[in-house]
Formats: sequence, structure tokens, C-alpha cells
Amino acid sequence: MQIKKIMIERGLLAKGFIKDYSDHKILRLVVNGKITRIRTKISFGSQHKDYGDTLLDCIKKQLHLGNKLQLLRLVDCTTEYEDYVAYLKTSGVCF
Repeated sequence: MQIKKIMIERGLLAKGFIKDYSDHKILRLVVNGKITRIRTKISFGSQHKDYGDTLLDCIKKQLHLGNKLQLLRLVDCTTEYEDYVAYLKTSGVCF
């Protein structure tokens, strides 16, 4: 399975993440106006235009999701921001 990295970035920005920069684009989740520790990295390079299973697994873990289907739903905007935050809280993830 592959997903274009631009779709991952757009989907997460639509879900309450903000963009920060270092050697990668870092997307950080904002809850109640505060930046949380929930974050993931997106490459600047053109080598990874599409993210395969290995990189998707990394993002899934960084975002504290249980499986790739949850990641896909978050990215394609099937899962709402409020639902994602509620999932994190019920999963015991501290902000």
C-alpha cells in the first residue's frame, strides 16, 4: 500500500496539526490551543513522494494509532478531529 506524502500532510493539517520545520517537516497536534507531544515527520526530499508500508507504520506509531486503517481514515478525513482526540484520551495517551 502506498500513499502520497502530500495527502498525508494535507490530511493531518486538516486534523488540527501544525507544521514545524527542522531537517524534516514536523507535524504537531494542537489540542485546546496547546501543542501536544503527538507528532510525526514528513520528508522534504523528492525521493519519498509516496510512503509505503514501512513509513506508514512509523507514522501510525508516532500518532498512537492501532492500525493502518485508522491512519488512512485520519488522513482521508473520514475520522474527525474530535474523534481522533477522543481516541487518544481513551487510549491513555497523555498530551
